[in-house]
Amino acid sequence: MNMYDISLGNGVKEYFTSMKEAKRYLAITNRFLNSKLHEANSLLSDCYSEYRKNWFYFTSENLLANKEIIKLENKIRSNLGSTDKELKLLVERSHWINGNHFAFHHLNNISDYLVCIIDNLQIVCRRRKDYSELKLLEFNKLYAMRLGYSVMNYGKKEVKIPEFEYSELPEDGEMNSDF
Repeated sequence: MNMYDISLGNGVKEYFTSMKEAKRYLAITNRFLNSKLHEANSLLSDCYSEYRKNWFYFTSENLLANKEIIKLENKIRSNLGSTDKELKLLVERSHWINGNHFAFHHLNNISDYLVCIIDNLQIVCRRRKDYSELKLLEFNKLYAMRLGYSVMNYGKKEVKIPEFEYSELPEDGEMNSDF
């Protein structure tokens, strides 16, 4: 009897006795990965939009006053670029033999980059005391974390997606000063 095995990029290995069942499993996995690709792209768009909303805080006057702002902007820009690069690689290489295998790796990297971008944008929003944007970023961070978790645990038996908690907004006295 022929056995067909499929190894996913998150460590899952499945065995099938028929080619039809193996192809069915791959089709379901492809739909999952495609859905996660669109989620990642949507999150990247949200992160870029938030970065652009804060463009004024990265201007030369503020940069001269605070070197930490320079570091924040550099981290954000670097992670935006890395996320975009990973998305392009994911799409370009998805048609390769074993494209699904590597898609898991790219999506996990994307999730990590998005969380880093959001962490840095949250620092900016805290300094600006922009609580509504801070809360939106918190939800996007949870979304990015769940994206990575779902990708890395796809196909694993008895895995429950944890409830990621979000933080409460700090009191006024707990915020850092403006730039």
